[in-house]
Amino acid sequence: MDPIHQPHDKLFKAGFSDPANAAAFLRHQLPEALAVRIIWDALTLEPGTFVDSQFRESESDLLFSAPVS
Repeated sequence: MDPIHQPHDKLFKAGFSDPANAAAFLRHQLPEALAVRIIWDALTLEPGTFVDSQFRESESDLLFSAPVS
């Protein structure tokens, strides 16, 4: 993995790379109609990124998948 140069990116990735932490946050941030349909125990951190290469040194992202019912 490429190094992350921004301190806030390091904090974000450290805290939310764990699916349990991400689920705890996201279940309260998403609209309730969607949050109740997500199977949170199956939330999975996926490899990949949507950050354009020109922004890679200033931004990062995490990609998750989860089934819905």
